[in-house]
Amino acid sequence: MQFLHPAYRHHFIFVHHTTPPSDTWLNIVLGAAAIATVLGFAGGLYLAVRYGRKLSVAISGETHPTPTGVVIAARPSVRAVGVFRVHFNEERGAVIRATEVYINDDGDLTDGRYWERDDVFGASFVEGGEELTTTTLFQLPEPVSRLVGWRLSIEIRIRNRFIPGSSWSWADQVFVPKP
Repeated sequence: MQFLHPAYRHHFIFVHHTTPPSDTWLNIVLGAAAIATVLGFAGGLYLAVRYGRKLSVAISGETHPTPTGVVIAARPSVRAVGVFRVHFNEERGAVIRATEVYINDDGDLTDGRYWERDDVFGASFVEGGEELTTTTLFQLPEPVSRLVGWRLSIEIRIRNRFIPGSSWSWADQVFVPKP
């Protein structure tokens, strides 16, 4: 300030700017963008794991009397409602069971014998948005008087790709009365 006359020095206020250089703001913005990208990726990964492998499983059935007993027609359906293809387990990936239901001496319902069909859909898969249906027949002996019907159940197992050696499962069941 030696270039100013001493009488005019009180008219000037000198401000020292403390703003960082422009590359510091760029670093802050890029850092925030990187954090947002990591959070977005983690959120997408969570949603894909949580909702990407969803199934809707249902079973229905009906009985048909025959001269030697009863035939039960079990109709399972599996719908993949997620975005990923779902492969059934190689062993017991889709199992249907028909279980006898009796009324015992106390008047309570009791399970009796059961019959199973393993790997109903075979070594197949369900694509996202696709539905698989089939019909499985059970030839059963003549029902006894205390038998009230059969419980049809289905269990679907798929391999969990994120945890080796484990699987996810879905199930449904329905009661089919004696004809």
